[in-house]
Amino acid sequence: MHNDENERIFAEFFNLETWGGLADFVVKLNSDDTLQRALKYYCETWKPQEGETLFDPATRLSKDLSAIYYGNCPVIFEGSNQWSQKCYFDRAHYDAKLNVLFNRCARLREANPKANICLVLVPEKDFLISAVLLKEDRFSAMTAAVASLRERLRPFGIELIFEDAVDRMDEYQTVADFEYPDSHLAPRNYVVIFSRALDALGLNWAEVAPRVDMQKVDVYFDLSTKFVGLQNRAVNLYDLNFNGEAIRQVGGSASFEDPLSNTSQSFENDQAVYDHSVLILGDSHSSILAQRRLTYLFAGTFGKTHFDWNPTGINPDKNSTGYDNLVLEISSRFVF
Repeated sequence: MHNDENERIFAEFFNLETWGGLADFVVKLNSDDTLQRALKYYCETWKPQEGETLFDPATRLSKDLSAIYYGNCPVIFEGSNQWSQKCYFDRAHYDAKLNVLFNRCARLREANPKANICLVLVPEKDFLISAVLLKEDRFSAMTAAVASLRERLRPFGIELIFEDAVDRMDEYQTVADFEYPDSHLAPRNYVVIFSRALDALGLNWAEVAPRVDMQKVDVYFDLSTKFVGLQNRAVNLYDLNFNGEAIRQVGGSASFEDPLSNTSQSFENDQAVYDHSVLILGDSHSSILAQRRLTYLFAGTFGKTHFDWNPTGINPDKNSTGYDNLVLEISSRFVF
């Protein structure tokens, strides 16, 4: 919780009972403290229903502070690394964090001199809502630091994908599209990120697009257990689907391993669009095949696909050589 003052603040928050009490509470928050500033920002996005006076804090903020409602959209709050405060840090902080990532990319380029390589920093839901849909500038220093890293990586032949993959998202999505209780992005966001990754690898999304559609499947949401009033149950929704897929798992984990860093899967595809190999060093935005995110998209496209739960190759002891293409993926909240 960082300090005694913040412990007191959150104890007071979870004792609130009315919307009027919340309004009085928000006025007292200290904007010089980054955690209180973040809490204030989110509190001010909440609106009571007409005639509603009672307020239950646990329906808006998880008791462990990991998740919060952004308006009507559940998003990561503190998570495991104080994410809610990161947008208030200075440029020097972002540059230092990204320099570590730059050095990692340089190491992987040296180990893979002939491979096509792209770096994918997957934006968080709150970033998309704030920066792309609401056009706020809370993340402007962060995006400027990423732009600088993008230029540093180009001489290494490594393309960086971040906010540029969703810069026109407001043409086809609204804030309401993010009201589902999960920290991950919507299926169409992964399709756009994947298409940009193909471009970065010198390939063509237009050759893959005819094979991709949507199919109803049972989906579990990872934030559904965080808030009072939500239920952890499968919801039948449209998700990504490859028509006539011929993906075969030929090695690795059946599902998630414990710890997650032991998770890996290998696939072959006899009906691949590209008879190439690809190594994905990523996290839950790539994930195992059954999650139908980036790993699923690559496995449906490439002749040979291997996924290692090793975001951007953070563990140098795992193999990262011998592939035509290398995709370095990580959730952006774990970068900064």
